[in-house]
Amino acid sequence: ANGSEVFAEKFVAKLEADREHCAERVQQSMALATALNPAIGYDKASKVAKQAMAEGKTIKEVVVAEGYLSKAEADEVLDPRKMTERVILGGE
Repeated sequence: ANGSEVFAEKFVAKLEADREHCAERVQQSMALATALNPAIGYDKASKVAKQAMAEGKTIKEVVVAEGYLSKAEADEVLDPRKMTERVILGGE
């Protein structure tokens, strides 16, 4: 028990997230492609994900470059905060 307390106090309590790095990693995640399904359909979203991975680009870069969404639309659809919000199906 003491080891856990010391670990928490000396190490865990001092940890800070690198927000910029985390944001970059989220934008590089292929999981974002799932948010495209309602906007452009599964087939196009899958194509975008494969192309992004093959070219080392983000989902957003590819979906805009291919003309599926405008930058503003991509910003809205690919907002990771919206993907993690609590949603009640059938609710407002």
